[in-house]
This record gives sequence, structure tokens and C-alpha cells, in this order.
Amino acid sequence: MKYFEGISFDKNALAVCADAQLRRLIERRIEELAEYGDFYDSSSLRIIVIEVGDFLQDSYELLGFDLIGRNCDSIEKHASWFELTFVISDDGAGVVVFVTRSPFIHMEILSYCNRQMNLMSP
Repeated sequence: MKYFEGISFDKNALAVCADAQLRRLIERRIEELAEYGDFYDSSSLRIIVIEVGDFLQDSYELLGFDLIGRNCDSIEKHASWFELTFVISDDGAGVVVFVTRSPFIHMEILSYCNRQMNLMSP
């Protein structure tokens, strides 16, 4: 499980992400949020990456809540990743969780993402 905090972290930190699509997705999200400038506190964003071999209970400490016990505020499905966004306070603080769409990911995590996609579908 990978963890990044704030949108001002050194982009070289993304080198730990072997997947090029994931790096682009994270960079794009950071750039989009940076456009808010003074209206957005850069320290209020956390990014968590859940990959094959990661367990649901490991995410609890990083998230501060039970992932499958809460609906996300938005979800996007990319070629190899789910992107779930959680707004966790009224000041706009949030967590973006990227979950690999690999069939080898923990089944409970994959099922949760699919349920969230169904809930958000029109």
C-alpha cells in the first residue's frame, strides 16, 4: 500500500509507482486540485494506492475509517484502476484511493469498488 500526503509533495515520490497510468492519474489529480490555489489547502489531500497483496484492514490506519463501511463521494473507472474520492471534512479535506482492477486484488476490496460503481451509475 502506498501513501502520499498533500499536493505539494515532490513528484519524484511517484517514482515508487511502477504503473505509468497510475502516475499520470495521480499527477492529473494533483494538478487539478492545485488550480484551486488559495482556496485549497494542499495539506488536506491524502492519496492511497491499494494493490495486489494489500489487505483491507491495512487501509484503516491510513484512511481513519473503514473503507467498506462508507460510500465514496465519487468513483471513476480507468483502464487499470478505480479512483475513489472521499471528502472527510467540511473544509474540503479528502482522500483519493486508487485500487488496482486486477483480478488478484483482495476480493472484498474489488467487490466494494464494483458496488460503488453501481451506486454511482445513473
